[in-house]
Amino acid sequence: MKVKVLIIALAFFLFLMRCVSAEITLKAQVDKLRLTTDEVLTYRLSVKTQEKNPPALTLPQFDGFAVVSQSQSSSFRMGRDEDSSFEYIFLLAPLSAGKLKIGPAVVKSKGRSFSSDAFEIEVGQGKRVTPDSPKVTL
Repeated sequence: MKVKVLIIALAFFLFLMRCVSAEITLKAQVDKLRLTTDEVLTYRLSVKTQEKNPPALTLPQFDGFAVVSQSQSSSFRMGRDEDSSFEYIFLLAPLSAGKLKIGPAVVKSKGRSFSSDAFEIEVGQGKRVTPDSPKVTL
């Protein structure tokens, strides 16, 4: 009798662990925190979930940046531990020198919200002239 109770309790515990581990993993990365107006920043967002479809995603505002390029990829793993991965990559060109902020991305799934990291990017003036660059007269 005790063995049956132990086996049932263990099975229930393993089931609960599987449910808890079914959360979403959201990770944002940038390739640099300092750059000039002549450079491009790579912003990468990875979403991992056990759902087959991408969850509702709210991307951050890229205020102060021009989106030069964007791409999206997805992969699915079948088997005992099925999961899905979605990756979003943005190439961002700063519009002016200064401190620019990229807020967190947010994913909502099953009534829960998950947020990525936010970033503060320091942009120095490069050789390229931007609308905010000081005018030089000769």
